[in-house]
Amino acid sequence: MSEIKKEMNILQLMSIFPGSVTVLKKKGIESIKVLESLEKNILDAGKNVDEVLDLLNKEFEESKKPVKFDAEKLLEVSEQAAEEFKKLLLEKKKKDWSFRVLVHSPSPNKYSYGMEIEKNPAKDDIVVKKHGLKFFVAKHHAKEIEGTKIDFDKKENGFKFSKEKNEAN
Repeated sequence: MSEIKKEMNILQLMSIFPGSVTVLKKKGIESIKVLESLEKNILDAGKNVDEVLDLLNKEFEESKKPVKFDAEKLLEVSEQAAEEFKKLLLEKKKKDWSFRVLVHSPSPNKYSYGMEIEKNPAKDDIVVKKHGLKFFVAKHHAKEIEGTKIDFDKKENGFKFSKEKNEAN
């Protein structure tokens, strides 16, 4: 039974399948109205509703399969970045806290990264330990984050994210 239905609005779709927007964009559906039904968005883009629904459901089922990642290879953190992360935790008076690595993929092979300071990992997080720090990565973001390196740019006074295989933002 298909879990993704044409009657759902895009916000409902995104709540059960965060990767849905990437799938829609791969099918050439660029302009998405989040409060409109999935069917209306597909039709407005001139695409075949059944074909897009089939692909969404296939990708959704695939996304539910357990994926194994080597936490050590998932994320690299330079020593300079680690030192700056430690300073940041001290400044914020959150000495034993950790960092959540966030990623947004507006289109295939394009990534925007962000970070939050958090005390504990979520139930479905992968915990990456580097230089005495912990980084939390949501399992559903692991594929996009795999191979990412965090460095610190002294000139720009900020963290820099790069990806081994793809150029990152």
